[in-house]
Amino acid sequence: TRTMSEPTIEERIHAAALELFNERGYGAATVDEIARKAGVGVGTLYRRWPDKPALANDLYTLVLDRATEYRERSRPGRSRKSRFEALVRSFIDFANDEPQMLLFLVGQPHHAYLDATNRRRQDAKDGEVLELVADLELTATPELASCMTLGTIAHCVRAGVPIDGADVCRRLWRALAR
Repeated sequence: TRTMSEPTIEERIHAAALELFNERGYGAATVDEIARKAGVGVGTLYRRWPDKPALANDLYTLVLDRATEYRERSRPGRSRKSRFEALVRSFIDFANDEPQMLLFLVGQPHHAYLDATNRRRQDAKDGEVLELVADLELTATPELASCMTLGTIAHCVRAGVPIDGADVCRRLWRALAR
């Protein structure tokens, strides 16, 4: 029997896959390495997922659901600046609590392994973020503003730099606002 704090086999496999996908990229990480890092046999992994794309798709679902929770918790005000800060803070909070998940979400090209449902979810997520950013009437295009924001946060995570939410919001707002 396992204790409440002991991760399940699926959680260990997800954590190992996240780490290896982030370190080496989806294409370079192998199922054997993921199983070894998770401390399970390859057969154990294959009993849960038929192949690496299915594991990555499942992981994407988990990560996107978790990121969505952070987005839904944000409480934007009415001003453009407060809406921008709420969006950025939701990404920062996600990065601070789930750094590996944030890096996977923004640092991987996902279309190679996503099923049709997750492709639609990814397109909807990207469209929602771009629409929110477009409504802010920033000086940069929504795509560039999104890349600058997520790239800044991801770079801080990779570098191990603590993210000061207020400072990041202030600096990005100054760089991007009209």
